[in-house]
This record gives sequence, C-alpha cells and structure tokens, in this order.
Amino acid sequence: MKRLASKLGVVAIIISAMAMLAPTTAYAAAAGVITGSGTIGPNGVPGPTGGTVTNSDVRFNGTATGVFVGATADAGSCAISFSGSGSDSTAVGSGSGSASCNGTGVLGNSISLNCSVNYTRVGVTVIITGSCGASVLVGVFVFIPTTVNPTTSYQLVGTAATS
Repeated sequence: MKRLASKLGVVAIIISAMAMLAPTTAYAAAAGVITGSGTIGPNGVPGPTGGTVTNSDVRFNGTATGVFVGATADAGSCAISFSGSGSDSTAVGSGSGSASCNGTGVLGNSISLNCSVNYTRVGVTVIITGSCGASVLVGVFVFIPTTVNPTTSYQLVGTAATS
C-alpha cells in the first residue's frame, strides 16, 4: 500500500510539473513595443487638399515585442495583424477594426491576443483604445507616411499595453 501511495505521489508531482510547463494562451496583461507597416485604401489619403476618404480600408502588419503575463509570465514577440476601416485625411483619421497577435514566448508559451481596436490620428500621433477579451487596450504610436499625395502606405512605431 505504501508503494502504491508513493507511486501515486510521484505521478501527481509529474502531472503538476507538466501543467506548470504547458503553454498558455490566456494573458491578463501584456505590454510591448510595436513596429510595422500598413496601407490605406482604396484611394488613400488625399494630397494637399486635405479631403477625407470615408470608409477607407486600413491595414497594418507588424511585430510586438514585450512581456505577457497570465497563468505564467513570458517575454517574446508576436506577429500583429490589424484590419479595419475609417475616415482619414492628411491631417486626421479615425476608425475601428480587429487585431490579433500570435507567437511564442522565450519560455515556449503560446502568445495569442485577439482585440477590438479603435484608433484616432491627429497629424502623426495615433492613439488606440479597445479591448482584448476582458482586458482594456491602450497605446500611442507615431504615424510615418511612406508615400504622399496621396498617402497609401505608412510605418507605425509605438507602444501598447493591456490591463
């Protein structure tokens, strides 16, 4: 009986250790630096006239590098993809869409965030707000046009965090 109890104890320890090492995808908080590039269409942002493109197609792809905290903590990077629509001009823009961030942390944990995002741009400053499940999302970015008259592509550099 003592041998059986001893073996069951060893099995319980192994299962507990495996559970602690198992990759997790639920992150209560994340913070990181984000870089990437995107496009605005169908006609892009108009030139010096400052007209507005309504229902523009806004896309962004990049990388987030930072810290992710959930059942376990990990550091790493994930590939970001944003797709949405908005009203954009040379001076301002606003819109909404969805974003996802998927990758693997340095400890082997799966990083997976799916967020609803709203953005507001004034000049080169972009503010994002939204939610990733139960977490609140906020961020600030620098918008760098890579084409002009009209602006149809851009780079974005900034930081974002979830609660």
